[in-house]
Amino acid sequence: LTITDASPKMGDALSTSPNVVSLTTSAPLMDLGNSIVVYDPNGVEVDDGSIAINGNSAIVGMKPLTATGVYTVTYTLISDGNPNLNGM
Repeated sequence: LTITDASPKMGDALSTSPNVVSLTTSAPLMDLGNSIVVYDPNGVEVDDGSIAINGNSAIVGMKPLTATGVYTVTYTLISDGNPNLNGM
């Protein structure tokens, strides 16, 4: 299981806050057990906790972003028959 796409992409400089963060994988994801957490530059969680799975994509909603700087996304993605994919 690998990440094949992300939005926003790592290293993107954004001028507006995204409504969601999405990760797309090389295999379909299970409906339960996945997590995506987004942290602002101060380590405060800024996702809204609402994860949606659609085939190979996992999407988490975002709260309005107020801090300028580097945001961090951590994730655990689960696909049947594959090892869990954990990353940051």
